[in-house]
Amino acid sequence: FVEHLSDVTMQRVSENAVTEQALADRDPLFFQGELASNVEVLTRGSLLYLQRPQSDFEGKQRTYDFEKLESVGFEEDDDTELLEDDPELQGTRRRKVVAGTFLAESALWVKWRCMGDAYAITNCSTISLAVGPFAETIKRSSYVHCQLARYAARAQSQIQRLHSRGVLNDIWDKGRASSILDAAVRDMLP
Repeated sequence: FVEHLSDVTMQRVSENAVTEQALADRDPLFFQGELASNVEVLTRGSLLYLQRPQSDFEGKQRTYDFEKLESVGFEEDDDTELLEDDPELQGTRRRKVVAGTFLAESALWVKWRCMGDAYAITNCSTISLAVGPFAETIKRSSYVHCQLARYAARAQSQIQRLHSRGVLNDIWDKGRASSILDAAVRDMLP
């Protein structure tokens, strides 16, 4: 979206806010309850995303038995499933995250605490967009700042709707992002 608004701003964002990160198998990317300072885009490999029920979350990191998680069976598709068989994982939602997926994009628009844990299940690469430097760079162009504010308002409404329905997580669905972007672009038209 930014690249369509301003080549100069996009170049500045690339220089000031974007880094690449490599993860080895079973390395953590983030933990539930952690304040997100980056938006992550998985560019290579796969992640395991685990979301404990909020009632079970005590603000501490949890260790997982990966052999047990993998023995439960893991579908190759992107669907979320509940892990009900193991009392230790009761109510935990599990999802395989594939390349091209955005994680914690909400951190660009609201103060965001991660809603789950993300671990590499293969060797992975991510592109990290640092929230603070992104915001500072965007503020330099009043036009881009104004246009992104429209997107942000739509994104905040979507976050509130998902939260009220109890389906909020860190995985930013491409369809959701596209519909928000479409609505923001319509707002720009006379």
